[in-house]
Amino acid sequence: MNSESIYELVYSPTPTELSETVTERISEGWWPLGTPFVHGEDYIQAMVLDRIPDKRLRRSSGEG
Repeated sequence: MNSESIYELVYSPTPTELSETVTERISEGWWPLGTPFVHGEDYIQAMVLDRIPDKRLRRSSGEG
C-alpha cells in the first residue's frame, strides 16, 4: 500500500510551548522526526505525518 508523507516544522518561542505543540500533534497522528533544535530565538521540531490514500471500492449505480 502506498503512502504519502507530509513534513512540517513546528516553531515555538519556549521549550515548554514546543513540547505542548509536539504532544498535540502526536495526538493528531504526527511523529517527531529527529531531535528538536534551536534557530535564533525559535525552538523547532520537524514532524511527519504518513497518509494512506483512500482506495475503498465504491459501487457503481448499476450494481445491486
